Amino acid sequence: MPAAAHLPKGVSPALLARYGGPVPRYTSYPTALNFGPFTPADLRQGLADHPARPLSLYVHLPFCRSVCLFCGCHAVHTRDPRRGEAYVGTLLREAEAVARWLPGRRPVVQMHWGGGSPTFHPPEQLARLADALWQLFYFLPGAERSVEVDPRVTTPEHLRVLRQAGFNRISLGVQDFDPAVQRAVNRVQPEAQTLAVMECARSLGFHGISVDLICGLPRQTALSFARTVDRVIASAPDRVSIFSFAHLPARIPHQRGIDAADLPAPEERLRCFFQASRALQEAGWRAIGMDHFARPSDPLCRALDEGTLHRSFQGYTTHGGADLIGLGASAISAAGRIYAQNEKDLGTYATRVEQEGWATARGLRLGEDDLIRRRVVMALMCRFELDWAREGYSPSPAEWSRLESMAGDGLLELDATGLRATPEGRFFIRSIAQVFDASSAPSALCSRAV
Repeated sequence: MPAAAHLPKGVSPALLARYGGPVPRYTSYPTALNFGPFTPADLRQGLADHPARPLSLYVHLPFCRSVCLFCGCHAVHTRDPRRGEAYVGTLLREAEAVARWLPGRRPVVQMHWGGGSPTFHPPEQLARLADALWQLFYFLPGAERSVEVDPRVTTPEHLRVLRQAGFNRISLGVQDFDPAVQRAVNRVQPEAQTLAVMECARSLGFHGISVDLICGLPRQTALSFARTVDRVIASAPDRVSIFSFAHLPARIPHQRGIDAADLPAPEERLRCFFQASRALQEAGWRAIGMDHFARPSDPLCRALDEGTLHRSFQGYTTHGGADLIGLGASAISAAGRIYAQNEKDLGTYATRVEQEGWATARGLRLGEDDLIRRRVVMALMCRFELDWAREGYSPSPAEWSRLESMAGDGLLELDATGLRATPEGRFFIRSIAQVFDASSAPSALCSRAV
């Protein structure tokens, strides 16, 4: 049985109170909270800025059969399969419009399907979608194709169809194996069910299997979460992600079903993550960025060593040089200096696609200062350090003062050449990155840093 965890050395409750509050996750800079009205023409301009860049596709499939109370994704809860069929038809019409407009044959190096639960859809719908996208876009041989699956609704036939369609990476939502935690978040998922999906995926030749965990869930303790992590380690996935639960009931109505009294205190949340991080690294996984872990042979580790690791709306990735095209309701694109997000409401999304082919609703065009700050923030999120000369950045007096305070608290080392987060500071890397955030996004709408 795992031993009880202590707080990391050098991290005190006072430090948690000072730096552990609400902060953006910085999957982009500026964040989506800064998006304003945007048009398809704006997105097309962004895609036209760098016509030689390869492409990464994100396909959003929003449907789930039941509500997971922790979920902060754009999801639609239904058991009616007809809604999924109609949605796939609309999504393909959007993909056709985008593919027709793209000049030349820009190669696709990566595709990711997320949700929702893509395996809400029956296997034949997924096959239809994959085949159509294969025909519409030019996929490079060996392109990374990944999909998120909910083990509760994923069958061997789903996995066979996805593998036949060329998918080579799969991500399983686990969150926590503890039955009390699962009941508290309305996601009862027996461990044996998850392991069966994992073993089936291995037998079919998926060479990248990821497990997603969440710390900070109701009724979770450092001891119970350590048991979950030990069982995940025994199942030997290629990657593990440990996300911090964002309890935002004012923004996400279904999270009101969670009793705030059941949530672990910030100190216990940090114990959960610290113990899990230590256990995974002792077992041979390498830490990637702030919340990912990968086997040493994984492409994420090579990207980290080569300085090419990138952070996107889907987390850490090896394809930072690609323009991202988001397809589906609420999907976000990132091309050059623009971000663009589709309509979130399914009805509005479908109407826009029917009328225009595109459904862009919100977004942002980055100015020169935004581009510089994006480099700075992403360097911190990926490498935990900054070189002022490399990033072409000189901190303002106010920024330098805040950094000096953090250095005095042991979070970073600061000098005329740059800064480096200490081992303790890595737990607060989002708070360090926020020093360079000149946007007006309200932090109260974000999750806690720890």
